[in-house]
Amino acid sequence: MRGSSERVLRVTSSSHFLAFSTFLLFYLAAIVYFRWTSFRDPSSVFFDPSRGFDRIYSAFRQDQADAFIANVDPSGYGVAYAGQSPSICIGIASVQRKGARYFNSAVGSLLQGLSDEQRRDLHLTLFLAHTNSSTHMAHNEDWFNVLPDERLTYDNLTPGAIDHLRELENNKGYTEKPLFDYVHLLKSCYLSHTPWIMMLEDDVLAMDGWYHRTKQAIFELEQRRDFERSVYLRLFYTEQFFGWNSEEWPSYLFWSIVTAGATFAAIYAVRKYYPASTPFLTSSTNLAILFVCLPMTIGLYFAAGRTTVSPLRHGLQHMDNFGCCSQAFVFPRHAIAGLIDYYEMRHDGYIDMMTETYSEINKLQRWALVPSVFQHVGSKSSKGDDMDHASWGRAVAANIWNYEYELYNPVKIEREKARIDQITHGA
Repeated sequence: MRGSSERVLRVTSSSHFLAFSTFLLFYLAAIVYFRWTSFRDPSSVFFDPSRGFDRIYSAFRQDQADAFIANVDPSGYGVAYAGQSPSICIGIASVQRKGARYFNSAVGSLLQGLSDEQRRDLHLTLFLAHTNSSTHMAHNEDWFNVLPDERLTYDNLTPGAIDHLRELENNKGYTEKPLFDYVHLLKSCYLSHTPWIMMLEDDVLAMDGWYHRTKQAIFELEQRRDFERSVYLRLFYTEQFFGWNSEEWPSYLFWSIVTAGATFAAIYAVRKYYPASTPFLTSSTNLAILFVCLPMTIGLYFAAGRTTVSPLRHGLQHMDNFGCCSQAFVFPRHAIAGLIDYYEMRHDGYIDMMTETYSEINKLQRWALVPSVFQHVGSKSSKGDDMDHASWGRAVAANIWNYEYELYNPVKIEREKARIDQITHGA
């Protein structure tokens, strides 16, 4: 009995045991840390949908947007409109959803917080995409009749085209009609002769400050030598497709092997150049480091989630792969004609998928503004898929979400806007 106690004492007091215990302590601390920080990362095993989809900034922003809409003067007093040479035409098409409305909040968030000078740089076109537009709740509301520069209709279409649209409405043409409406709105904005065209879905919320961030990204993009090869600037994306994708497993394997090799080389160098370490770095210790500690560490790295350990850099970024979805695009004018031709040739399909296919065929560059300046808040899809369930027991539409958007701080945003205003106009 005494001998057993002495052996236990020797083991627990050995440097090997203390080192491994320290490793386990730090490992457990790292798990606790990632449980606290990765609950918004959908690529993490620590992702918590009960908290990851919490509306923090978007709830604040929606209150601001709704207050803006509620305070619109029916006479149009105090409302600014597009100037003589706006740089961006913004098009928003809306269809009435059963049991939900987002359009007013989307428009309110777009305009709330803009200076008159910024508003004059925008040509706003709103489109109630119904053959009978009076079926939309916004049709007779003051804000809809006051705020836009243009209210688009189907009036310039032939009776036959309108009859076909009416048939699509009645037969649930969930992909053909939205594509037709998108092209119809895109053509209208193209006729405004702005150098950029922003296409928004009607269930998004713009962050306060979206304008100056977008303009800065546009400026940077225009300075690039390969600008003419750019097809769009994405203002919304979801991090759900930025996880550890199977297409990149050779890269993950390569860097894991490199890490193991570097660890082995470090152990070898220490043993060679510091002989005093030899009693500690025994063969069994080295095997434990290489085949226990290192795999556990690499495993935790991947478990933490890609956007946690390797987040996207802020600013203008390439996003040729895994960008989703079509909630908020800005197209340069030079890309519009080709896109319209391709959309009309395809005739039917999902806008985001067709845009990606068109870009791949023509080897065009796709860009994104990081972090997203728009949030998708719609849980009732206009395409009829709100009863299809994806992950976490939520509707497909509700899962189209940007997690970093919710971390915006209104106080910091106000400071940022004040700093930009000072730079633009001086003290």
